[in-house]
Amino acid sequence: MRENIVSAAKRIIIKVGTSLLVKDSKLQTYFITHLAQQIVQLRARGKECIVVTSGAVGLGAELNHKGKTPNRTEQQALAAIGQSRLMQAYDHIFAQNDLMTAQVLITRDDIQSRHNYVAIANTLKQLVNWHVVPIINENNAISIEATAIGDNDTLAALIASQAQADLLVLLTCVDGLIDYRANQVVETVTNIEQQAAELVRQEKTELGTGGMATKLQAARIVNESGIAMLIANGQQPYVMTELLQGANIGTLFCPSKKNLYGKKSWIAFGADCRGEVHIDHGAQVAVCERGKSLLASGVVQVVDHFSRGDTVALFCQGQRIGRGITHYSSTELEQVKGCQVSYIDKLFTGKLPAEVIHRDNLALL
Repeated sequence: MRENIVSAAKRIIIKVGTSLLVKDSKLQTYFITHLAQQIVQLRARGKECIVVTSGAVGLGAELNHKGKTPNRTEQQALAAIGQSRLMQAYDHIFAQNDLMTAQVLITRDDIQSRHNYVAIANTLKQLVNWHVVPIINENNAISIEATAIGDNDTLAALIASQAQADLLVLLTCVDGLIDYRANQVVETVTNIEQQAAELVRQEKTELGTGGMATKLQAARIVNESGIAMLIANGQQPYVMTELLQGANIGTLFCPSKKNLYGKKSWIAFGADCRGEVHIDHGAQVAVCERGKSLLASGVVQVVDHFSRGDTVALFCQGQRIGRGITHYSSTELEQVKGCQVSYIDKLFTGKLPAEVIHRDNLALL
């Protein structure tokens, strides 16, 4: 199963952790050289590669006073310095391997905006068609803490879903997801909550923002998009080449049978969720099993304030079952929850559609 999933992947997102790129505030250029050489090999086999890189803040930390933890403003300034140096290295080293690169910097606002989300996807598609390797990072120089994506594992997962990738590879400094009870690497995960969630400890590296918990969240995102994910040790020379040749390295998270893409991928993972709509069992059967739109008659509770066109989370009996774009504001929905369409037509004189959330605007999770 592993060999089939990995070898069949055509579009691959490679996320590189800070620990692989930066040591003592110095860039590890040998790693970028190995990465470029591996991408050349992968492209020769018909693979398309997109890189999500960390390391900007860590690389800029050389200018920081030793022993002082930078505040948010200082982190942003360090990111601006480090990003320039990081991209120069990628551009120079990849060019030595006849690879052209393009820098793409993204913020949370870009992910939440449907217009920007589509624009990014189109840009990445064009770059790949031109055989250019996109080098993506969060724009940490301007991202404020409240709206930052926060870690590049999540960013890489969002890009994988957005770009309709086949495989996401998280290269880090560990061998994979470790079962600390048996002190061994978990080779394959088919059910995240049953197999992996209890094994995760909340930790992160000194210079990075990620840890195994963020990698697990990334696995959840790509899993719902029908994309496989691998966690592997990037310190192992030519690890990407070996993975694509079927080597039993790292931890493979198998994709689910779901395949959210396009607009529904954005609804599920990109859009800012503004509230909750709780529904009854009958409505759950209608939307989940019969592919129907959500009607007000099945709504039992409305949580938080939201407006028409906002994205809301859908719950049934306390379990989140999806996200969708609502045609009703929270105030309007409070008035008509549990009511039939005929009553709503009279109340609003036909000014509102029958569906609270149309099935085309509903992403089931």
